[in-house]
Amino acid sequence: YFGTLTAKVPAAMVQSEILRAFATWASRIPVTFQPATSVNLPRSIAIAFASGAHGDAYAFDGPGGMLGHTFYPAPINSEPIAGNMHFDADEAWGVGSGVDIYTVALHEIGHALGLSHSDDPNDVMYPYYQPGRALSAKDIGAALELYNAAGSKPGAPAPTMITTTAAPIIPVVTPAAPVAPVTP
Repeated sequence: YFGTLTAKVPAAMVQSEILRAFATWASRIPVTFQPATSVNLPRSIAIAFASGAHGDAYAFDGPGGMLGHTFYPAPINSEPIAGNMHFDADEAWGVGSGVDIYTVALHEIGHALGLSHSDDPNDVMYPYYQPGRALSAKDIGAALELYNAAGSKPGAPAPTMITTTAAPIIPVVTPAAPVAPVTP
């Protein structure tokens, strides 16, 4: 569910880049994402751009710091906060430039799926922003551990790498299969 979006990029472009990030994950692991009809539905991802304090315990810090945060899915977090994905509206958002929306969304969706940070700078789930990365085999493997590895795509080529985001992040998802609890 899309809430308030950044005015720094046309709304249709913001939505397109975030939907492209969802499609990237869905093409590599057995999950399906569908548009939500309203905010705060169970197993939904509410997406919003906000500044400073914005209703949760994780206020944004303005340009150049934390780019976004996402709450892990239930049962780690309870509804309705499970699934919320927030982006710092004060960043220099862009498409293919500035702070790339797709790159950050790809990382945040990893949290939405229940993934924690990686210590490998080649992974999307590395906690520091590096534009232009793609999902790594390790990113996909970690997600497959949570989402029915038997449903993985046999013979799928190994993906290229991508990495994103910054500071403390917390994550969300609409899984096709039950989610196994994750120890962050």
